[in-house]
Amino acid sequence: MERDVFSEIAAHAGAGAPALVYQPQVSFTSGQVIGLEVLFRWRAEDAPKRHSPLMFLPQLTTAQTSELFFWVMEEAISEARVLSN
Repeated sequence: MERDVFSEIAAHAGAGAPALVYQPQVSFTSGQVIGLEVLFRWRAEDAPKRHSPLMFLPQLTTAQTSELFFWVMEEAISEARVLSN
């Protein structure tokens, strides 16, 4: 039976299994942080480490990918508000 990856990600959204990881973007000339790249990582219950999107995105439908995109955007914006205060 094929595991429903999207349902598993959605079910654990509040438990920290899916997570956003931030990669700073640094100006080469000034050394200042000028932005952040947002990376999505997910750890399945039966996995010891987080998965790169290359491991699970191909299993999602177009609609699920869109829903995940909007979840990531909402989370990133929410966390950016906290970081800016």
